[in-house]
Amino acid sequence: MKYILLIFLFIGSLTAILMKYGNSSSNIILQKTNFFDYKEFSKVSNSGEKIALLIGNNQYKFSQLKNPINDVRAIKKALLKIGFGEEDIIILENASRRTMIEALSIFQQRATTSKIALVYFSGHGIQVNNTNYIFPANTTAKTDLDIEGLINLNSFIGSATKAKYGIILVDACRNNPLTKNFRNRGIKGSVKKGLGQVTLPPELERAIISFATRAGSVAEDGVGDNSPYAKALAKNLKFNLDIRPILSQVARDVYKATKENNPYQKPIYDDTLGREVVCLTGICTGEESIKISSHTPDEIFLEPNREGINSMGRLMYQSQPSLGRFIWEEAKEYCKNIELNKYSNWRLPSKKELSKILSKESIEQKEIHLWTEKKGKDSLVWAVDVDERDWYRSDTPKEWKNPDLCVRTIKKGERR
Repeated sequence: MKYILLIFLFIGSLTAILMKYGNSSSNIILQKTNFFDYKEFSKVSNSGEKIALLIGNNQYKFSQLKNPINDVRAIKKALLKIGFGEEDIIILENASRRTMIEALSIFQQRATTSKIALVYFSGHGIQVNNTNYIFPANTTAKTDLDIEGLINLNSFIGSATKAKYGIILVDACRNNPLTKNFRNRGIKGSVKKGLGQVTLPPELERAIISFATRAGSVAEDGVGDNSPYAKALAKNLKFNLDIRPILSQVARDVYKATKENNPYQKPIYDDTLGREVVCLTGICTGEESIKISSHTPDEIFLEPNREGINSMGRLMYQSQPSLGRFIWEEAKEYCKNIELNKYSNWRLPSKKELSKILSKESIEQKEIHLWTEKKGKDSLVWAVDVDERDWYRSDTPKEWKNPDLCVRTIKKGERR
């Protein structure tokens, strides 16, 4: 009888401990990794400014990754340096599906009163029937039913876009061996490597989504401590610039780091920001920046001064295209208002002028459209399409957003 009472006392004590501290996987993860408790995140008095959710998963039975946890820690460090508060960042490492769903829900609640909500994920993802899914840690997927155990990327988009400005950064295009597994098992519909293209609906205002590489391609986990995409992000987030030129520079850095690969890695993004400027640092000043004003005084695009003004015959031109992307009308306005080397009479080039420039110059940005001056037929605009090895003319819808390269005619007797 004495031993039975001792057993009951032990069970009662154990139950009390479990009730006090919980036994969910999320609590285990939080205690093990000793990072910020996302449940406390919801209790913080919100400043209405900037919040972030950073998730890094590298523990997968089917394909272990090396760098996702390093990636989220690097991004957190970069965000702290530009004014994000420690209490305004959720960081999850090797999180279960339950943990991720709970964190996304709480993050979404705080996003409704925040100016900027940023979500970053590093780990495995997959596209099935043109829908993108994110893998929680220690999960796999072998049948149609297993897809339900993953997290639809739309959940990330939905949470971030409850803020005034939603930013979603996806480093989940790692090589996933389950893609072949799905095909072999006859999963219904299409299963492709990498993630699928996401185009934000126009009614979803003030949002931007960036992927570590183009649709259907694979992003590297990285040979060092971080993926090429995470390393470039951590390096460039510090600049007082609109998020779009920052992501353009990230793409250039990733290209330089992977250009020897076949294929090289090309980050892409899509946005519904229009002419609105979104600076994670809070102040869009740039370094040696140029202020570009449009017709409306409060609509301003800021861009750092591009070094390298070249000339050819009577033509002066930027040696590299703009960092920003514009519809055709905005591109004309950009060149009209820009001031470089103390000259202000810049314009879009003609097709012939741009063709000559591209024959001479090596453009850093690859696979882009560059605007030309004259309209084409049927509300289309002539543009020059630059790819990895060549360029060619193409009809381009004037609503597309592309960089441009400004030119000016050198006046007679003008010093160069």
